[in-house]
Amino acid sequence: MLKKIKLKIQTLFLQKQKFSYHLKNKYVLVSIFLFFSLPLYSYEISGNNIPYFDAISNLDFTNTIIKEKLFYSALNGNGAIRIQSALTLSDLEFKNTGDYRIVTEVCERLLEDGYTDIVILEYLLDSYYLQGDYENLIIALNRYKSENTSAKINFYIFFTMFYKNNNSISEYYRNLLIENPASELIVTAYNYIKDSEVDILETTSILANFKYHTYRKEYLSAGSSMSILLKIQKGIISDTLDKGYIVDNVLLTPIILNEMYTIASASGRRGELLSSIEELLSMPGKAGYQSGEVYSYEFLAGLYETAGYLKRRSGSYTAGAEMFMTGLSFADGIQYEKMLWYWFNSLVQISPEMAVSQLELLTELWTDPDYFVDVLGEMATIFVQKRQWNIIHKILGILEFSGPEESISKYAYITARAGVESYISISNLEITRLMTLSYNSGFGLASGLYYRILAGNYLKIFDIRQLPWMFNITVSRDPQPQSMGREGSSGLVWGWLEFGHFLKAYNFLMDNPFSDFSLVRKTAQELSENNYHAKSIRLLNRYSLIDGFELNNSDLLLIYPDAFKSIIIEIADKEALEWYVFTALVREESHFQQTIVSSAGAIGLSQLMPATAEDVAGRLRITDYNLNDAQTNLLFGGWYLGNLKKRTDVLSDALFAYNGGLTRVRRWRSEYSDLPDDLFLEAIPYKETSHYGRKLLVSSVIYGYLYDGIQADQIINLFYRK
Repeated sequence: MLKKIKLKIQTLFLQKQKFSYHLKNKYVLVSIFLFFSLPLYSYEISGNNIPYFDAISNLDFTNTIIKEKLFYSALNGNGAIRIQSALTLSDLEFKNTGDYRIVTEVCERLLEDGYTDIVILEYLLDSYYLQGDYENLIIALNRYKSENTSAKINFYIFFTMFYKNNNSISEYYRNLLIENPASELIVTAYNYIKDSEVDILETTSILANFKYHTYRKEYLSAGSSMSILLKIQKGIISDTLDKGYIVDNVLLTPIILNEMYTIASASGRRGELLSSIEELLSMPGKAGYQSGEVYSYEFLAGLYETAGYLKRRSGSYTAGAEMFMTGLSFADGIQYEKMLWYWFNSLVQISPEMAVSQLELLTELWTDPDYFVDVLGEMATIFVQKRQWNIIHKILGILEFSGPEESISKYAYITARAGVESYISISNLEITRLMTLSYNSGFGLASGLYYRILAGNYLKIFDIRQLPWMFNITVSRDPQPQSMGREGSSGLVWGWLEFGHFLKAYNFLMDNPFSDFSLVRKTAQELSENNYHAKSIRLLNRYSLIDGFELNNSDLLLIYPDAFKSIIIEIADKEALEWYVFTALVREESHFQQTIVSSAGAIGLSQLMPATAEDVAGRLRITDYNLNDAQTNLLFGGWYLGNLKKRTDVLSDALFAYNGGLTRVRRWRSEYSDLPDDLFLEAIPYKETSHYGRKLLVSSVIYGYLYDGIQADQIINLFYRK
């Protein structure tokens, strides 16, 4: 109540006579206003900023007072609040009333004052464009454009050249097409050229047709244009090589090649595209050159990468691996890491043993080991299925000093367990060393913690009372300056929270790594209290990886909330389930999002497929039900899990069946019946199901301790038979 009174007084202070802010009895009111505003000033929320927060609390697109408030804060607020005021006002005008002059004035003032936000510039250019004020659009573009650009700004550069009949427009239009993905802006540019008398080259016209049809998903037409472009590119290169020149007229940029791959796949032209790329790669050699002498590295990397994808799609993993390995010599950055991943993954598909023989080379070539956690995990599954424990031990030896920590933790635990079960001959001392390695390498907030928990339990050193420390978070990135360096960002976020706009705060904090962690935690708390548990979890998960953010018990209570606890306990008791296991299941299934629907069609808190729900309803003799209702969804999900538990020998199998289906679990159990429960999980061929099992054990351990003080070994023994 006090907060509401405070905010109302602050708002009233700033409202009078069309927002003039001149009030009678001002000495009394100013005193009251300052008294309630003292906390605001610590976060740079001054009177000039309050109108913005008040306006977005009462957005009404027909209310001129609302627009006046946004206008006022856009001109007079602090830093980030000025920008947010301008963005909100611009959105409002563009989507509803269409008074572009207000947008023009606000954006001009911000840019003049040094706020070189690219979105503000785009809004300014949009406002001039929609008003038909092309002269001022050109002036603004020349005045404010910087090295930072965007597809929209590139379009406006094209438009100014078109408007001025610039002789260089044909060349710029061509570059616009090959350097930007197919989009609505590209189509708009296409329509300008098509309906004009601008003289462009035939090649550019065909390229424009390709982009136009690609954007419209007219695959056959785009495929026809692709065929012509490939012939043109081969002709250009042939003529250039005949003259002894370096090839610099390249149509097949990485963006174009990526679009061609999509079009070729959709139009049945993959063979044609692959044949053309192979011909392009062979042309320098036929002319007596090394390809690197006449082609740019970017061009070569794109050709080899696309050829590798096409080879894989045709089932030729060996040829694909060769393409990726050759292309690595010309690639860099994320393209290099992707090609290296596809090279190694292709080896795994050809022969897992061959991949092991090349693993040392992989560790020498990679720059980001974590990029390869998934493919290394796939190899572990294959060799557990084959019971080739010595190979798993060998892989660990290669990874131990240079591999990703999550993979080291996995391989060390599996090798140690193989030793415990006498599948391989290693000493007890070595088993202890491997378990310790697994424990020290395990990290994260989900499945990464799984092996740390199991290894720590074996070593009897997993102290659940030190839970935040047990996560052993590895910092993966540093925070950027507060919200892209915008002045007053803390005040902006704090204001959103004070006025109840926690979703705006969430979106801002997710997009802009932020160093004021107290506001991050306050945002997570507000989200959780308003039943946005999934967003609260995502926010804290993200910030747990930022340097300086140390998890505490309060954070964990938000990451692992006891949402719907009373309903869950009631149902769990009825179905002979542990409440913390059922809560863990609901958390991992839906993150407590009551009305969520998965891409597969699973509905609600416990993510029930409609057919499953119908079957459960029949067994419970319920004819009218709503899966978006929490009580109903949890009732059905609890009954279903309880029924699976009765039909399996161990809780972990019931949980696997909840995700992957009881028939599959029984088939897997039959195939891997000799394996103990924890190693059976490693053999499950469905990566989603094995990952699901790891997450559920971690969540169950955390829920059991956080809310009931249960130790990890008790929960592990519930999941897996000793």
